[in-house]
Amino acid sequence: MCPFVAVQRVQAQPRGNVRMGVIADAIQEGAVAFLRAEYTWLAYFVAIAALLLGVVMRVSTARIISI
Repeated sequence: MCPFVAVQRVQAQPRGNVRMGVIADAIQEGAVAFLRAEYTWLAYFVAIAALLLGVVMRVSTARIISI
């Protein structure tokens, strides 16, 4: 509950002057671009890790079953 209250308090504050708004917009744009890039790399990593894990598990399971 506390994070929601904190977010509401921050969003209720005045935006400031025009220059502060421009800076805030630039920071938000950069943050969104960064997160998009991070999640793209994370998706590739998770897909490759899942693929490798699936191959390893299939091979190790096949060895156990065939014994």
